[in-house]
Amino acid sequence: MLNKEQVESEEEKIRSDSLQLTDEERRTFHAQFNTKLKDPDTYAALAWSLPVGLHHSYLGEWGRTLLDIAFFCLGLFFCLTGELSLTVFGALLILCISLAELYSLFRAQVIVQNHNNRIMRRILANTCSQTSPFR
Repeated sequence: MLNKEQVESEEEKIRSDSLQLTDEERRTFHAQFNTKLKDPDTYAALAWSLPVGLHHSYLGEWGRTLLDIAFFCLGLFFCLTGELSLTVFGALLILCISLAELYSLFRAQVIVQNHNNRIMRRILANTCSQTSPFR
């Protein structure tokens, strides 16, 4: 489980590291990051409006998106079979997926902030290695 304080601390460390860049490196860093920045509100809106895992694709997590869709469709298929035990199993499967998606909805801010931190760290490392390999 993501810890909000740790994620915020990591973001602060990355920002302080970016202040040590030269002006040109900082400009490059911010230009690249601004194109890849993800918005927590968009993530939350996708989690709320489409509760089948499509919000994971917003962060580029295609495997998790496909897994959620597959389990949801499997649960739906079991619900429509007409056999009581399969219907109950399908409903439980959909309920479990919905609970996991509810977690994503309420933790959207920290999930996206952590995702943005990973992107910033990667861009920062690439920016430093491209401009001065002996740093």
